[in-house]
Amino acid sequence: MAADQDLNNVVQVAIDYIKANYRNNLNLQVIADQVNYSPSYLSFLFKQETGTNFIDYLNQYRIEQAKKLLRDTNDKNYEVAYQVGYQDEKYFYQIFKRYTGLTASQYRESFRLNKK
Repeated sequence: MAADQDLNNVVQVAIDYIKANYRNNLNLQVIADQVNYSPSYLSFLFKQETGTNFIDYLNQYRIEQAKKLLRDTNDKNYEVAYQVGYQDEKYFYQIFKRYTGLTASQYRESFRLNKK
C-alpha cells in the first residue's frame, strides 16, 4: 500500500511542478529530473495515475490557462501563446484548435458574444 502512495506522490509532485512552471520550456526530461525518476518510468507512472500521457496533460493545462487569458485580457493571441509556455505561436494555434475545436480568435469572440 505504501508503494502506491509513493507513486501517487511522485505524480502529484510532477503535476504540481507543471502547474507552477507551465510557462517555461517544459518536457518530460525536465519533470523527471525534478522527481528523480527516468523519463520513461515517469511517463509510465503519469499515464497510469492520470489516464493521460505527459504531453497531453501539459497541453491541456496550458490550453486551460490560455482560455482564461483569452477571456480575461485583451492580450494578442500570440502573446497568450508565449504566456502559457509555447515558443511557437503557430504550434499554439494548432494545439488550441485540436483541444477546443476553435481557433483562439473564435474562442475569444464566442466568449464575448455569450457575455453580452
